[in-house]
This record gives sequence, structure tokens and C-alpha cells, in this order.
Amino acid sequence: MRHLTLSAIVLTTLISSPRAQSPGLRTTVAKLELQADDTLVFLGDSITHQCLYTQYVEDFFYTRYPQQKIHFHNAGVSGDKAADALARFERDVAEYKPKYVTILLGMNDGSYTGFEPAIFARYEQGMTEILDRLEAIGSTAIPMTPTMFDSRAMALRARGGSNERRDNYYNAVLAFYGAWLRDQAQNRGLGFVDMYGPLNAHTIEQRKTDPKFTLIKDAVHPGANGQVVMAFAILQDMGVERSVSAINAVFQRGKWKVTGKGKISEVEGDATSLSFSFKANSLPWVLPPDAAL
Repeated sequence: MRHLTLSAIVLTTLISSPRAQSPGLRTTVAKLELQADDTLVFLGDSITHQCLYTQYVEDFFYTRYPQQKIHFHNAGVSGDKAADALARFERDVAEYKPKYVTILLGMNDGSYTGFEPAIFARYEQGMTEILDRLEAIGSTAIPMTPTMFDSRAMALRARGGSNERRDNYYNAVLAFYGAWLRDQAQNRGLGFVDMYGPLNAHTIEQRKTDPKFTLIKDAVHPGANGQVVMAFAILQDMGVERSVSAINAVFQRGKWKVTGKGKISEVEGDATSLSFSFKANSLPWVLPPDAAL
């Protein structure tokens, strides 16, 4: 009985004591909060240089927040690795004094082969220095995983010949790079966007009915449809408010009360009818026809 009582006391102490938080742990950035005159820089390689997902994100903010003068700068350069982006950091990033900087690098860093520790070490060093320099200038970094390498699309193109290490392993290599980057974002308390997961998930789902389906015809650069997936990943993972407007109408004490996100006027009606004028504060997100899928 003495042993059981002592065990109960110890158990109660363990359950009721507050869990100690390890020192130095940071919360990650949950929301992309852009206000008037803020600047967002998109840092990346040729996938950013395509000016598709970046334009879609710009269009979202222009239509959703038309009264705010938010500045966007595309700093994507074809062929870049992390070291290349670092070399032009002052001119293409720091000069704009950005509040946020999204970083989409890694596709070229892995050198289109199987995993090589020496190659990864160069990527790790370059990305670490970029994150350090962003912190030094007071900008919030939003690292984004490398996108998908579609080996099936490469095979369907039948160009460049077969490359076993590239075609069998490179998409997995990019997953490794992205997992490392996710941990860095958590450790540093940064934003983070998963580009890799949605592109692979959509592709797998569509290939249940169409084995030739791809969002990345050249295996590397997502087309318009794939870039919509990327733009939405930014909006979703960074907690951007996506509702356009809402109207609520309630009939009480013989009259209508109409509220909503926008300007409401000329409210008229009775228990069986209602009319009013409504001007929304924003517009729906507009995407081009080639991104209809």
C-alpha cells in the first residue's frame, strides 16, 4: 500500500506539472501580412523567372486588396543555384528593403543526379548564408521547397537520352532538400511553403485515369496550371485570407438588417422580399485561360 500511494503521488506530480519549454524554440510565421507600401521579393531560379506563380500571387493581392499599394519584385534568374542568388543579393534583394522574401531554389543545386553529400553541402552553405543575410537586413524569409522533377514527363519527351541517376532518384533528392529546408524554417522561426507536396499529389491523383498526365511537360518547369498550384500553396501555407465577400441578411421586427464585406445601400423589402445595392471591397482572383485546369 505504501508503494502504491507513493506511485500515485509521483504520477499526479508528473501530470499536473507544466511542461517546460526548451529554451531558444521559436514559433514559425503563420501569416503573410502585407500592408500598404510593403514589398515582397520572389527570389529564385528559372521557375521564378517564368513570371507565372509570381504574377498569379500579385494578381491575387491586386484584386483582393485593391486599395493597398503593395510592391512586388521578381528576382528569379534562369540557371541559378543558391550561391548565384547569394552573389546578387544586394542588387536583387536588399536594395528593395523587402518585408518578406520567398526563396525557391534547389532545382539546379542538386545537379540532376542522385544524392551527393558534397553537392548538398554547397546548397546547405548557400541557403544558410541567404537566410542569415535576410535576418541581418530585417526581412522575413519564406523558404519554399524545390518543386517536382517529373521523370515520366522526361521519358515522354524522349529528349536528352536516358539518365538513370537523374530519372530514378532526382525527384527524391529534391524531397530531401525540401525536408532539410523545412527544418531550417522551423528552427529559425520563418515562414515555409511546401511546393513539392501539392505538385506530386495532383500528378499522382490525375495519373489514376491518365498515365501521361503532367503539370511539368519539360520535367523541370511547371506550366501555367502547375504554377497555379504553386501560387495557391503560398496563399494556403502562409495563411492569406482568401474570402472575397459575404452578405448576411436578417429580417427582424419588420425590417431587414443587411451586413457584409462591402458597401450596402438602398435596403428595401418586407417579410417576403428583399432588395439592396452592394459594392464589394474586392474582386475574385483572376487567372488566364491557359491556367483553366
